[in-house]
Amino acid sequence: MTGQAAADPEGLRQALRRAGPRRTHTVYECPDCGERVVGQKRCEECRRFCRAVGLGGTCPDCDSILLLSELLG
Repeated sequence: MTGQAAADPEGLRQALRRAGPRRTHTVYECPDCGERVVGQKRCEECRRFCRAVGLGGTCPDCDSILLLSELLG
C-alpha cells in the first residue's frame, strides 16, 4: 500500500472491503466497561453487545486496539 493510500481513509476503507468482511476490521466498544475488541460484537467480560466505533485493528507493537481515525489524527 502506498503512503498516499494509507493517508486516504476512503481508499483504505475500499481496500479493506475488497480484502474481506468489514467486521474483521471493525473496532467495537463495550458501553459498560469501555473495553475495545476487534471483530467481536460482544464484550467477553460484561456479556453485553458492543457498539461499532470505527475501522481499526490491533497495534503490532503494543497489542492495544487503535482506530484508523486515531492514527490519522
